[in-house]
Amino acid sequence: NRVSNIRLAAKCLEGLLLKPGELFSFNQQVGPRLGSEGYKPAPVIVDGDLLPGIGGGVCQVSTTLYNAILLAGLDVVVRSPHSLPIAYVPLGRDAAVAYDYMDLVFRNNTSCGLLLSTRVDTDRLTVRVFSDAPIERSIELDSRIVKVLNPRVISRVDSSLNPGTVIEEAKGRQGYEVQLWRIIRMGDRVIHKELVEESVYKPRDKVIRQGPPVTQG
Repeated sequence: NRVSNIRLAAKCLEGLLLKPGELFSFNQQVGPRLGSEGYKPAPVIVDGDLLPGIGGGVCQVSTTLYNAILLAGLDVVVRSPHSLPIAYVPLGRDAAVAYDYMDLVFRNNTSCGLLLSTRVDTDRLTVRVFSDAPIERSIELDSRIVKVLNPRVISRVDSSLNPGTVIEEAKGRQGYEVQLWRIIRMGDRVIHKELVEESVYKPRDKVIRQGPPVTQG
C-alpha cells in the first residue's frame, strides 16, 4: 500500500513545468490524499507515533522532491520536519506534508523554466529537475547535529502491580537539533555556503510503571 501511494503521488509531479518566478505547492499539485482518490491505508506519523491512516508514504515523495530542489539550487519557501527522525534520508533533509495544514513550497528562482520528472522502480524513487545551469557548478548538502536532546525518565507507581514489578510503558527516544547547510562550488572553489534550515526533533519521554515498594518485615 505504501508503494502504491508513493506511485500515485509521484505521478502527479511527472512532467510538471514551472515558469521563472513561479511558486510550487506540493499539496496544491498532488491534492488531498483520500481513499476516493486511490490512496490506500498505510502507517502515517502523527505526533511522533506511527498510526493507521490513508496515504502513508506520500512524505517520501515530498522528501525526495525537497532534496532534489535543494540540489538544484532552488529557493524553499515552506518546509516542515517530521515529528521524529526518519530512516531514508539524513537528519534535517526530510519534508513532511499533510494536506490540510503542512505543505512543501518552493520557488523557481531561476531565469529559465524547470521540468520535474519522477520515476518509481521496485524499491527506489527518483526525482529529477531539468533546466539550464553552469556546467562547472556543483551543489552538496551538509547535515549537522548541533545538539542531542536526551529524553526524561518518568516513573509512576501503579498499585495494581505486585511490589517490585517494573514495566516499561513507553520507550524513550533521543531528540536532535539539526542544521542543514547548502554548499555551492564552481569547479573546486566554494562560491556560496548557506544555512538552509534548522530542524528540531523532540525527544520522547521514557515512561516506567512500577509496583509499590517492597515492605520489609
